[in-house]
Amino acid sequence: MTDKPIQVDERVRRANQMDDEYEYEEVDEERGCSGCAWGLVGLVGCLGIPVGVILFVIIGGANIIGNIFNGIGQIFNPPPPVYQTVSQQAVLESVRQLSDLTTVEYNFSQIITSERELPPILQALYSDRLVYFAVGRIQAGVNLSAIQPQDVIINNTTLTIILPPPVLQDCFIDEGASGVISRDTGVFASPAPNIESEARKTALVHFRGLSIQEGILLRANTEAKTTLEAFLGLLPIAGVDTIEIITQEPNTQSMTFPSSCTP
Repeated sequence: MTDKPIQVDERVRRANQMDDEYEYEEVDEERGCSGCAWGLVGLVGCLGIPVGVILFVIIGGANIIGNIFNGIGQIFNPPPPVYQTVSQQAVLESVRQLSDLTTVEYNFSQIITSERELPPILQALYSDRLVYFAVGRIQAGVNLSAIQPQDVIINNTTLTIILPPPVLQDCFIDEGASGVISRDTGVFASPAPNIESEARKTALVHFRGLSIQEGILLRANTEAKTTLEAFLGLLPIAGVDTIEIITQEPNTQSMTFPSSCTP
């Protein structure tokens, strides 16, 4: 076999010549750290959101639980009550305003006969007789407006009030419910002009004495004491634990009646 020289393609030869004409320079790639920094920032931001939420829940929950325990503590250990200090003068003024609330009223009705006094031999000729139905009301009470500063005593934890004696406050005949039942005069008699008014006066004095006998003054004492104890018990008086109301017995012998009870 005859060895033939290897023929190089002209195109290959030209390509090799062209490669020899170029020079190559190897350049090393440099990478900065900016990419890593932004990655760390993103990581911190992603972790910060849930951490913030968790901290908010923990702090808010702690405040709520603290408020709950504080509320429970106040139930079992309430704060001390705050009292308004009431002076002796304030008590006196408050008590005086209750005067109208301590009034006791008794109602009476009776037939009153009023006639002219004559010798029996003249009765048929000059008599004047009136039968009157009287309805009256007697009121009694304790005049709380008459309480003086020395009657209000605050000693340590005890408040003592000394009441004045009970008195009759008003006496009157109910004209609308009262009236003349009958009127008889003698053959030669003229009706006495004041016989009806005398009958009313007689009834008024009778009702006044009857009310005292039936204990209207004692009842006025009881009503005044009960009313004051209930009223003062509602007042926030600092340092006062005991309230004592002292009543006085009525003095009927030297009692001065109001003008309405003295016809």
